[in-house]
Amino acid sequence: MTAAHCVQFNNGVEPATAFYGIIGNIRREGPETRIQFSEVAAHPEYGTGSENDIAIFRVSSPVEMNERIQQICLPQADRNFDLVYIQAMGWGVTSNRNQDPPETMMTTELSVPPRTACQFFYALLGITITDRHICAYSFKPTGVCYGDSGGPAVFDDQTSGKPVAVGIASFISFLGCGRPIAPSVYTRIALYIDWLKETAGDTNDICFV
Repeated sequence: MTAAHCVQFNNGVEPATAFYGIIGNIRREGPETRIQFSEVAAHPEYGTGSENDIAIFRVSSPVEMNERIQQICLPQADRNFDLVYIQAMGWGVTSNRNQDPPETMMTTELSVPPRTACQFFYALLGITITDRHICAYSFKPTGVCYGDSGGPAVFDDQTSGKPVAVGIASFISFLGCGRPIAPSVYTRIALYIDWLKETAGDTNDICFV
């Protein structure tokens, strides 16, 4: 999965062959497994506001799991993640002033506020936050930045012992990266489970928590 704005531009969705994935490594220089894609689909209603910023790839061939490559689960439809901590991660730049991407994939812990708090913040900017969004913030100067779009927000589900992808990085406020209390916005995956199942087809190998 990724954000629709990462694959769809003025001329529509780019072909799957324009993209590739690198898995099994958190450093830019090091052993890696590169995967190719055979199909890509963006949500058909993306582009009509800030919602539906989600896309899905189909890998060209099965990916072999090992100690460095593990499956992540998806949330059950309509599952709520308000007032939990999540991990955001990505290869984006680390500040507004630094345009060089890091050598190691960065992660940070963020808190998910009640949606009403995020709605109030973004209403001041003229942006509507709906139940199709998840917001996340920190009291510290940390968060997603430019280049992190499409990356996951992951919840460590203690009941199942499995990591759950709850959001896809979509946008940040005009204040810029890592502003304390200013929430970043993610696509809420739980409300797109039906679309993901329909688009993916065979979901027998997908873990739902």
